[in-house]
Amino acid sequence: MALPPLSDLHEVYQMLADNVESWTDRWKQQGLEQGLEQGLEQGLEQGLEQGREAARHLLLRQVRRRFGPATADQSAAWLAGIRDLGALEELGDQLLIRTDGEAWLNALRERGADPAASNGTAGTAPAEGPQR
Repeated sequence: MALPPLSDLHEVYQMLADNVESWTDRWKQQGLEQGLEQGLEQGLEQGLEQGREAARHLLLRQVRRRFGPATADQSAAWLAGIRDLGALEELGDQLLIRTDGEAWLNALRERGADPAASNGTAGTAPAEGPQR
């Protein structure tokens, strides 16, 4: 902030008295804007993650009904590693056209993130689960 040239302490006092309130209001406004921006970003990311979780849940439910619990269990770790909502949607299409559980797991392996490489954030693949 640029300050005007001042020649004595009285001018400094008067300048501070005139400007402190507007500076404080400006800082509050900047803080509010920053807080809103950060809150929107966090809210958007939380909403996206909720959408991904809902898609994963729906896929697992459908896999369980179509191919059985063993295939669903093998699918869970692979699905947990997928962060791209478009990839989850594409897997929904693949679930409709694959004829058996092994074909589904192959499609999942092709599309999914390796659960063993997720550093524990998405779980680990079952012992007899999908391998790349």
